[in-house]
Amino acid sequence: VKGNRVVNEKWIEKLAEKMSSSELDVPVMCGPDMKVIDGQHRIQARKKLGLPVRVYVMDEAKDTDVARINADRVNLKSIDYLNFWRTRTHANQKDYQLLKYLADHYNFGIELAIMVGAKQVARNWMLMADFKAGKYKIVDFKYAQDFGENYLKLIDLLGKPARARTFLNVFMIFYNHPDFEYDRFYHACKTNGAKILNASDRQTMIKALEWIYNFQLKGRKHKAIKFS
Repeated sequence: VKGNRVVNEKWIEKLAEKMSSSELDVPVMCGPDMKVIDGQHRIQARKKLGLPVRVYVMDEAKDTDVARINADRVNLKSIDYLNFWRTRTHANQKDYQLLKYLADHYNFGIELAIMVGAKQVARNWMLMADFKAGKYKIVDFKYAQDFGENYLKLIDLLGKPARARTFLNVFMIFYNHPDFEYDRFYHACKTNGAKILNASDRQTMIKALEWIYNFQLKGRKHKAIKFS
């Protein structure tokens, strides 16, 4: 069925080990046509051990049910959910297609693109749960594009250090501060951007960007920004 994960041989081996040493016998879920909705790895593991397979037949099932059933599986990656929901016809399909664009075009990665698209500066379980369930919505695509274009300018200016996830996460925090002025920050980075080279974690990066932004700010029209 569309939406099912690619069969992972290592996961089959692990399941077979568990089944051989315990009474693990969770039924497989199938649609009325007997196509597997959930349990493809359990089938293979039980076949490997020569054990019978219990089946629960769902009277009505669609391929979108597979993604929702799999939404709690720890071994599914964000890219799996993104690729599933952006290629399925549903209410939020366009949001997932735009999310893919943000992740790829601006080198955000999927999880950070999710936050940018939702205008959030922190990852939270509810946002990720909606993303996995096909309910994610882009709040302001223009904002996300502007943020992305400004980030690419910083990469051109600062090079490799600006590609670090720590820099990108902290920059997003600053970008959403009500007193933040991007032009001020960009020009300050031209002079003092090397300051970020000594920042090895989130807290030291915050201090570095504060120092860069606030350096020689007294008497100018911009307001100082303070997080630490």
